[in-house]
Amino acid sequence: MMKLLIRTAALALILPALPAATGISPVQKVLDLLQALLVKGKGQKQKEQVQLATYKEACNAEVVEKLRVIKDEDEAISILEADIEKYEADISQLTEYIAKHDANLLAWRSDRQKASEVRKNEAADYAKTLKDYSESIIALKKAISSLKDAPKEEFMQLAALQEVVLIPTQAKEAVSSFLARDEASLEEDDAELSRERSPGNEFQSQGIINMLEMLLDKFVKEMMTLQREEVNAKHTFTLLIQDLDDQAKRATADRSDKIAIKTDKMKAEATSKGRLADLAKTREKDKAYLKNVVDTCNEKLESMKSRQEMRTEEINAISKAVEIVSSDAVSGSSERNLQSMLQDSPGGAQVQLGGRLDSTQQTSVCRFLREKALYLGSSELLQLANRISSDPFKKVRKVISQTLTRLMAEANQEAEQKGWCDSELATNEQTRKEKTDAIETLQADIDSLKALMAKLGEEIAALTEEVSTLETAMGKATAFRTVEKATNSAAIEDSKAAQTALSEAIDVLKDFYAKAGEPAMLLQEEQDPDGPYQGMQEESGGIVGLLEVILSDFGRLEAATRSGETEAQQEYDTFMTASKADKDIKQTDLEHKNAKQQDASQEVAAKENDLEDTQGELNAALAYFDKLKPSCVDTGGKQAERSDQRKEKIKSLQYALRMLNGEDIA
Repeated sequence: MMKLLIRTAALALILPALPAATGISPVQKVLDLLQALLVKGKGQKQKEQVQLATYKEACNAEVVEKLRVIKDEDEAISILEADIEKYEADISQLTEYIAKHDANLLAWRSDRQKASEVRKNEAADYAKTLKDYSESIIALKKAISSLKDAPKEEFMQLAALQEVVLIPTQAKEAVSSFLARDEASLEEDDAELSRERSPGNEFQSQGIINMLEMLLDKFVKEMMTLQREEVNAKHTFTLLIQDLDDQAKRATADRSDKIAIKTDKMKAEATSKGRLADLAKTREKDKAYLKNVVDTCNEKLESMKSRQEMRTEEINAISKAVEIVSSDAVSGSSERNLQSMLQDSPGGAQVQLGGRLDSTQQTSVCRFLREKALYLGSSELLQLANRISSDPFKKVRKVISQTLTRLMAEANQEAEQKGWCDSELATNEQTRKEKTDAIETLQADIDSLKALMAKLGEEIAALTEEVSTLETAMGKATAFRTVEKATNSAAIEDSKAAQTALSEAIDVLKDFYAKAGEPAMLLQEEQDPDGPYQGMQEESGGIVGLLEVILSDFGRLEAATRSGETEAQQEYDTFMTASKADKDIKQTDLEHKNAKQQDASQEVAAKENDLEDTQGELNAALAYFDKLKPSCVDTGGKQAERSDQRKEKIKSLQYALRMLNGEDIA
């Protein structure tokens, strides 16, 4: 600034020689140059202020938009992360269910194989034992029959008993002792038997017969028990295999369903992870771009602000120079001293010679200014013209120069005001636009969040109702299962008690009629009508058969009830397992949605607070805009008209000066 002032003062000292050639005051020439520089500097400063406001607006808009995009990406990433976490939890739970099914299926297959092997061994043991009983019973019957009806063949039949597996050792020893009689005694006994059986010989064989009949009766009962046990074992094995197969079938179906659901969850998880990775990369790129924009904008804005500061310093320096040159120390001294110096100089004769022309020039200037005053309707120019006509010629230039300086100062002040208005209006417009956009964005976000909350509320209500329905169904199923189990248990106990009682009744009847008659009677052989009374063998056979049918019915009832109980328990367990899994999944989803709804509610509250603050800032910006209107906006055409009139005045005065200076104005 000091350098500029020094150069200006030097110029003022050098320029005194110019009037001889141009007729323009040197100081006035300097003032004209400085005023031109001042107007140019202020115009460039104003232009740069508008550029600064525009660039700042563009930077702010880009930053706000990119921040909004990054925020949306953060929210989307949070949602994807929550979805992936839920998918992982569901997949883990489904994996556990599938592993349990696999373990159960493996155990059931092993149990089925073991049960089949056991049953195969039991069937083989039964067939062998049944064969032994059948052979034993046949051998006993033949031996008893030979002892009673064919004494000659008794030795061969009794000897065959020695080969029977089931005959006790004691019985075999008794038979061997009986067979050990010498041949002479046997031949004598046979001779006597051929004539007449002696009571002594009959008594000797009767003991063997009684023993064999007891063994026969015992073997018949044991064989019947063996057959009944075999029937029960077959039935139990069939129920067990059916139960295992049903369990495996249901588990396989449920396992397939779980695998399908798990596959869908895994696909959804993979899709979400892919979207998450892409979104994370995009967010990082957006953050890097945002940082670059912020850095570039800050650097550019700092550069532009630095230029504005330099412009301000330059304008202040020029204004200070104008003030110094316009002061009495420079301008007044020039008028007082330079004129006399010019008159004493060789060119003074020219000035004096031109004194006769001054009056003509003064008259022309007055006429020109009056014409412009009438054309522009300017009382100021008219007053100036009248003043010039009455003032001495040497004061005319000063009056015109002072008027010109004042008009240019007004133009500069108006330019400064316009630059300030343009800057303030641009900044205010940017603020209003940013706040309006922010309010629209916040309102849209709030509406979106409220819609999300409403949707989540509906989903939460639906899930709550579904969970309640599941709990009610599980409670009803448990209550029904409890009653059903008690009923089945009572039916099974009743069936077992009935079977025990029926078995006891059948055993009593069979024992009685077995003792009352021959063993053949139990095999439905005809009774000897002429023999001793042996009970109502024919009627008892029908009754025993009926009792056995009823016993079988109770056995089937017990088996069917047990099977039904097992199936019902399995169905209940399957239902409870599936329901519990479904409830756990819904409960997890419910907790996730509740948390999401709570987050949305908190975000709505925060955004509503931001909306209120932003609305307050917008209202402040609108109030400031209303304050700017009178001086910067609502000037109407008068401001432009005054500016145009001022420009015409300045041109007219500059033209008048050139006329006074005798310049060629053609």
